[in-house]
Amino acid sequence: MTTTTLLQATGLHYTYPGAKEPAIRDLTLSVPAGKKSVLLGRNGCGKSTLFLTANGLCRPDEGTVFWQGKPVTYDRRSLLALRRDVGLVLQDPEQQLVAGTVAEDISYGLCNQGLPDREVKEKVQAALERFQLTELADRPLHQLSLGQKKRVSLAGVMVLSPQLLLLDEPTAYLDPSQTRRLIEELEQIHQAGTAILMATHDLELAWSWADWVFVMENGRLVMQGEPHEVLVSAEELEALQLGLPQMVALWQALPVRWKEQMTNRDIPRSIDEWRARLAMFDSRKDEKPGYLLKR
Repeated sequence: MTTTTLLQATGLHYTYPGAKEPAIRDLTLSVPAGKKSVLLGRNGCGKSTLFLTANGLCRPDEGTVFWQGKPVTYDRRSLLALRRDVGLVLQDPEQQLVAGTVAEDISYGLCNQGLPDREVKEKVQAALERFQLTELADRPLHQLSLGQKKRVSLAGVMVLSPQLLLLDEPTAYLDPSQTRRLIEELEQIHQAGTAILMATHDLELAWSWADWVFVMENGRLVMQGEPHEVLVSAEELEALQLGLPQMVALWQALPVRWKEQMTNRDIPRSIDEWRARLAMFDSRKDEKPGYLLKR
C-alpha cells in the first residue's frame, strides 16, 4: 500500500440478506489520493454496494477495507471517524435527507460528531453560503426541487470536510444547466483538496472530467487506468455494453493520415480541444478537413 492511496479494498465479497448472488465478489481496488476518479459499469454491477462498504454502511462478508493504510473497524467511534473522512452522497437525495429544513439537515452530521453548538452553527452557515443555499436555510425539505435537494445532500456531506467524496450517479435526473452547476461545484471541491470518486453511466462526463477510471462488471473490477487508456478500448467496452465516448468514436473515425505522430493522449477531451485539433488539421497542405466541415 502506498501513501498515494486513500481507500483500498482487497478481496471484498458482499451478499445482501436474502440475495442468492453476491453484489460484489473478490473485488480489489485502490482509490488514488488527489484525483477525480470515475466508476463505470452497468446497473447491478456493484457500484453502489462498493460505496456502501467504503463508507462503512455495509460490512463485507470477506475481505478488508483500508483507509489510509489502516483496516477499517466497525465500532461506533471508528465508523463516525470514517464517515467524516469518507463522505457519501447517494443517488436519491430522499434516502439521505433526514431533517425538517435545509439548515437542520446540513447540521445533522456535525451533531453526530458531537461538536459544540457554536461550531455547528458556524460550519452550517459557511456551508449554506458555499453552496448558495442561504435563502433556503429555513425551507422545508419537501418543498425543494430535485436539484436543490441534491445540493443540500452535497452540502451536508461537505460540511464535514471529508478527504474523499463518493458520489453515486450525481447527475441522474438533472437538466443540463443543473449538471453544469454541479460539475463546477465538484471542480471547486477538488481544487480545495478533496479527492472524488463518482459512479456514473455518463461516458461523456467520464471522458471529459476524470483523471482515473475504474470499470466494474458482475461485482468485480475489470478495467482501470487513465481515460486515454481505458475509454479508447472499443472492443472491451462494447463487450461490457458500455460503448465509447462520442469524442473518442469521432477521433477513431478520422483518417489515419490526419493523426500521424499522435497517440491516444492527443484525443480531444473538450470542444475547445477539438477546435484546436481541427485548426491544426486544416493548416496541413495535403488534406484539409476544415474545408470539408465548412461545405
